[in-house]
Amino acid sequence: MVLRGLFFDALRKGSSERKKFLNQPTCNVEEHGYNIRNLDFNSAATNLECIEAFTDNVKKILSLSEKYAEEHTSKTLQDIVNVVERTSIEEVKIVARIFAVLLSQINIAERHHRYRRWSMYKRREIAILHFSDGQHHQADDCFKMLKENGFTPQKIHDSLCKQNLELVFTAHPTQSERRSILKKFAALDAALEALDVHGESQTPLQKELIFMRLQQTLLAIWRTNNMRTIKPSPEDEARYGLSVVEETLWDAVPQHYRIVDDSLRRLGQPPLPLNCNLITLGSWMGGDRDGNPFVTHDITKKIIYLSMMRACRLYYNEVEKLLWALSMTGEPSAQVLEWLLGDQKDL
Repeated sequence: MVLRGLFFDALRKGSSERKKFLNQPTCNVEEHGYNIRNLDFNSAATNLECIEAFTDNVKKILSLSEKYAEEHTSKTLQDIVNVVERTSIEEVKIVARIFAVLLSQINIAERHHRYRRWSMYKRREIAILHFSDGQHHQADDCFKMLKENGFTPQKIHDSLCKQNLELVFTAHPTQSERRSILKKFAALDAALEALDVHGESQTPLQKELIFMRLQQTLLAIWRTNNMRTIKPSPEDEARYGLSVVEETLWDAVPQHYRIVDDSLRRLGQPPLPLNCNLITLGSWMGGDRDGNPFVTHDITKKIIYLSMMRACRLYYNEVEKLLWALSMTGEPSAQVLEWLLGDQKDL
């Protein structure tokens, strides 16, 4: 239901642009009997028969699965088992892939739904959140509970200054999804974020283009082979781990510091000092010596240089932004110099 509400509902709203897209030349995928013109997004919003080329067994499994999700009866579950037992291996593969794709998209939709609820809570539009929405995971709420349990604001600040969480990256050779699929999931995430953040101020054409982008990305995900056919090398595993830093943690960690500093300010406390490391990053990628014959000292050296190069690129981009942002001329004030020199002594 979440998937329909956030994705297929968006697909339904593409009117003339959707028709233009579906009238493109036919593209077939022989192994699935898939035809781009067979996609009916209006029916996809009301039932799961979104691809007419599916066999009867596949359609039956999808229909019964939807019924079981609503009723949770043992009879419906047994009906699913009976259909699966007479289903061919190729049909089972198609069903498994459908559920894998849908579950990944539902995770994206659910995350945005939780973010919307959290935003409503912070705007005081709703009084309480479910625990799974992260009500007690925010700095303000956490500090409030600590104060209620006898912790003074000064003690909270001092305790934070002593804390450190180290995130250690390790290689994941079991990561079967290709980066091309993960990039498309990121595109879905970005499109939904655009609707969440700028939805009220967007013109009808801008919204139509976002819905069109959602539609095209969903089609591309289904048409893309989501499984790796070649075993990733240690360098591939390291690049995947570094992409997590570049695309997520590089922005998320500073944002977390700002949230904590803002919550401390509400307590009447100063921000965290520059030498406070709430979060540090470590890595085993390319350096594990647990019997992997493909990880040698040459591989470790190569990945260290790769990590250094990617880190330098990130810092270079930030310095370039500062060159444009810090366009002021003249000497800094005595207060600024004193603050800078004082913080350097603590580093």
